[in-house]
Amino acid sequence: MEQVTVERRKFLLTSGTVLLGSTAIQSVSQEPAVALEFKISGVDNADPSSTNTILINFKTIELTSHYIDESEKATVKFTLNIEDHTPVQSETTVSLTNGQKKTKNDFGNAVPVIHDSISTDKSFLDGEITIDIDHPDISDTYQQSFVISSEEIELFESDLLAWWKLDDSNASDSSGNGYNGTINGPTTGLAGKGGLRSYRFDGSNDYVSVGSIPIQFDGSEDFTITGWFKTSTQADGTILSLSDDGSSNFRINKNSSGNWVLSFERNGNNINADTDVTDDVWHHAAVSYSSSDGWSFYVDGQPDRTGSASTWGYGSTEIKIGSRRDAGSSDPFNGHLCDIRVYKGQLSSSKIQTIYEQGSVDEVNPPDLNNGGVSYWKLNGDANDEWGSNNGSITGTSLEDPAIRKTGLSFNGSSDYIDTNAKLDIGTLGSLTYSAWIYDSGNGEEFCILANYDSSINDGTLFRVDRSKSKPVQLWFGDNRHGLADQWPTNEWIHVAVTYNGSKIKYYENGRMVNSISDSVSTSSSSTTKIGQRGDDRLYADGAMDEIRVYDRALSSDEIYQIYRYGTFGKDLRNINLN
Repeated sequence: MEQVTVERRKFLLTSGTVLLGSTAIQSVSQEPAVALEFKISGVDNADPSSTNTILINFKTIELTSHYIDESEKATVKFTLNIEDHTPVQSETTVSLTNGQKKTKNDFGNAVPVIHDSISTDKSFLDGEITIDIDHPDISDTYQQSFVISSEEIELFESDLLAWWKLDDSNASDSSGNGYNGTINGPTTGLAGKGGLRSYRFDGSNDYVSVGSIPIQFDGSEDFTITGWFKTSTQADGTILSLSDDGSSNFRINKNSSGNWVLSFERNGNNINADTDVTDDVWHHAAVSYSSSDGWSFYVDGQPDRTGSASTWGYGSTEIKIGSRRDAGSSDPFNGHLCDIRVYKGQLSSSKIQTIYEQGSVDEVNPPDLNNGGVSYWKLNGDANDEWGSNNGSITGTSLEDPAIRKTGLSFNGSSDYIDTNAKLDIGTLGSLTYSAWIYDSGNGEEFCILANYDSSINDGTLFRVDRSKSKPVQLWFGDNRHGLADQWPTNEWIHVAVTYNGSKIKYYENGRMVNSISDSVSTSSSSTTKIGQRGDDRLYADGAMDEIRVYDRALSSDEIYQIYRYGTFGKDLRNINLN
């Protein structure tokens, strides 16, 4: 895979803040129990405008002690560790008073902060805070994982006016300028480009309405519009409408050669590009204008047509995505849109090429056999191991076509499963990663993904879904049973992954870490690992699976994200179903 050079990168904690919650080391129900309660309300990146700089700082720290000998002091050591960064460590000594809180100010300069320049080509960085307490009455360690996102790459922030990723359910403006949209009809949450989701517009009356933005499209100001789209419909289709009366639009239009091309309509006149773009393939579109240089169209990062402009439309700044501004059913777009941006000024061709490259590299390379890979079952009509000798034995199943990368296998919920003929649990591998694409039909309460659990001795590894539980995604290591997620979708494809490094479990959905739990355990089940049932003829899967991988190490958050991207790019996952 060709690597795209990233010169500027903005680091943000996922969702802005990571709540670490509170933990009690030991029960404080009665004396003489000894316990500490450590609460960290959040880790915050307080400098999101900086580029090439990462700032991690604690917002609030509270330590409460119970039934501690107040004559003895406690040593508190903090370690802040960010992937690809030198750990920061410091410690201090504090006096503990029963029932009273020690706050951030009491720890002073011992609270670590990372505020450094950092260079990486990863989309996610793993972080971890460790707090060691040493006191004559009690010694223990608190540890919490979090993930830092560095997705906002080469945005050319000084020029970016509005940015609708269409990656969420509320058409928010990711530029930070607050020009959020209102959704009227399009299907959200579908696979898009550049690791983003997309919206599907029905070609009838779907659109996203946005208020005014502070730029004129009447020829008085230079501008650039970019975005990703996919359509097979040979008809007028509006990507972005720019005026109240519908006279200024960035859209698909038929040119004089009969091709359906990018077009900018102003006051009823169309400036058309040359390349036909209605082939049901993702394309990157860009149009730029300056009063001195005129128009430039770009398709997939390459110049497509240039020209001058003389006639202009109405100079309003009202915005609508997916339809003309004057009516919801006028020239509606039929297809997918995502990553729509508006810039003040005319971006150079090299900047437009960079924006295109960010979302165009579809073939990522997830970790393979040489990077901890043990077994990889593509499930393209068989259960052959692409990496090793653990070819599976299939009982039942049927071909699921299409699935994620190509085809998968469908399981009937009562007797279908695959025996990998290998013991692939923590008792054999130590550290591990399980990764799979799952389509749960919603029939029955349980769906077994990977397991070699032996119920006669309550031992082995079990990765499954049980919708009767408050946390339906379950990972069992023998008697150590963990709920990993509060919700579970049915009748749609989802990528799941679980990692274990000997002391910590991390669970991921669709490339994002959902939960992190500490555990140290081993298993001794002699059963071989099954796909689609627990290992003792129970908990059969009802639905489909594809692209199952096992590693003998805990993959990083970025590596899990690469596996997810490998499956999603360019696919409308919700149109791939069992109906």
